Amino acid sequence: MPSPARAPQSLTIGALGTGSTATDCSKRRSSRHQQLDAWEEETLSEAIELARFVNLRLRSGFVVAGIELSSEPMVDPLGREAVAHTRVVGRRFSVLIRAGLSDAELSVTLYHEILEAAAVASVSAPLAVIEFNEADFERAARAMHDMVGLASPENLDRMLEHFGFSDD
Repeated sequence: MPSPARAPQSLTIGALGTGSTATDCSKRRSSRHQQLDAWEEETLSEAIELARFVNLRLRSGFVVAGIELSSEPMVDPLGREAVAHTRVVGRRFSVLIRAGLSDAELSVTLYHEILEAAAVASVSAPLAVIEFNEADFERAARAMHDMVGLASPENLDRMLEHFGFSDD
C-alpha cells in the first residue's frame, strides 16, 4: 500500500541557523550597514524590479513564490534588528524584505536569502554550502554582488550554479 502523501513542511530560515524550525525567524544584518555605505555612493545603471522575481523558477526546481517589502520593523527571535524573513515551503520561497534598502543592500539581501533558502530546501545541499553559517551566507551574497552585479533572475541562477546546485 502506498504511503499517504505528506503535506509540505514549512520552515522559516534565519538567525537561529538553517536547522531552525521556528515559524518566524529572520536574517540579522548588523555590521552590513557600514559595509554597504560605500555601495550606496555607486552610480547604478539599473534598479532592481522585484516583480521580475515573483513566481520565478530557478535551477534545481526552486521557485521564488513571492517577494514583498514591509515598512514594519523586523526582528529575529532574539529581538535583534532584521532585514528579511524567508519562508520555505517545499521548494518554494516567500521573502519579506524591509522597505527602504539601497539597491546594493537589496541585491545582497536577495542573494543571501535565495542561497540560504536553497541550501535549506535541498534534500542534499551542495558541499559548497552544506556547512555555511549566517556569516558565510552573507559573505557569499556580497561576493556574488561584487562578481556579477545587481541581483536579477539570471544572476540568481548563476549564483546557484556557482555553488553547485544542479540544473533540474
